[in-house]
Amino acid sequence: MQADAIIRAFDNGCPVPARQRLTHGRPATELITVSENAQLLVLGTHGHGEFASLILGSVSLECIAHAHPPQS
Repeated sequence: MQADAIIRAFDNGCPVPARQRLTHGRPATELITVSENAQLLVLGTHGHGEFASLILGSVSLECIAHAHPPQS
């Protein structure tokens, strides 16, 4: 599933090494925590219709506001 998502998201392969991790907790909190050491944070959608895809969800909004910037 992760490999399929990477293929759909990036035409020429993932620009940074990707790791899969299983965590328990609030999705936004967990994503913000792992963003501290990440070069890239990619969020997906539930695949709702066109109108719904124009509106960011609560997890996306929280990550935009609080995720750590990439490390150089």
